[in-house]
Amino acid sequence: MESMLKTKKCFICNHEKTDGIEVLGEFLCNDCQKIIVDMSPGDIKYEYYRKKMIDIWRNYTKDVEYED
Repeated sequence: MESMLKTKKCFICNHEKTDGIEVLGEFLCNDCQKIIVDMSPGDIKYEYYRKKMIDIWRNYTKDVEYED
């Protein structure tokens, strides 16, 4: 029986996965979600994941126009 699950490319790890969530229009796989949730600022890859989350926010707001 062929799987009906659609794969999506994770914004963080770039792997094709079926399980995950959308965050501000970007797909995050369950594996990366778990890493982020379990991570602390002292972890060696903390800065990488922090920057990727900032990239998600920047992509989301790139077309937003602000009024003073």
